[in-house]
Amino acid sequence: MIKEPSHLVAARVALEKAEEDLGYPGKLGHLRNAINILLRVMSGVSPQIEKDIAKKLVLTYRNKVLSEVKIILANSDSYEAESLEHWNKVMEVFVNAGLGDDPEFNACKEQLLTQGGGQTIGSLKPADLDILERDLQAALDALSVHRSRLSNIKWGIRK
Repeated sequence: MIKEPSHLVAARVALEKAEEDLGYPGKLGHLRNAINILLRVMSGVSPQIEKDIAKKLVLTYRNKVLSEVKIILANSDSYEAESLEHWNKVMEVFVNAGLGDDPEFNACKEQLLTQGGGQTIGSLKPADLDILERDLQAALDALSVHRSRLSNIKWGIRK
């Protein structure tokens, strides 16, 4: 039997520790460490089989997180805002590592963010602020149109 390279063993150990700590806010260090090790393997000079194993580990773990978040979203009324924010941070680890390219993952992350009450202002990026400004302007424009229609209806009733 071929011995697994030490960096993959270290990544597996970090993933196991991350899984134990996953539900605890402030304990994302093992997850970040594991993801960083696996990213180095995937982008480094490792043999292709090791790169494939690393990619499979990352995707498997991302899918585990996604499954957990789906359960949380289905029962989001049972969770406090802090807990929802923690799970958003868990998902953010994958996004920050460039692994948030799955549409279902992104949709769940957005839903989690929405149900958790949104981000704090300090955590928003300029692009996020632009998006929020555009969404707010669209909502205000729609409100203005509805207000105008309501005025027309009221004016028609008074005649």
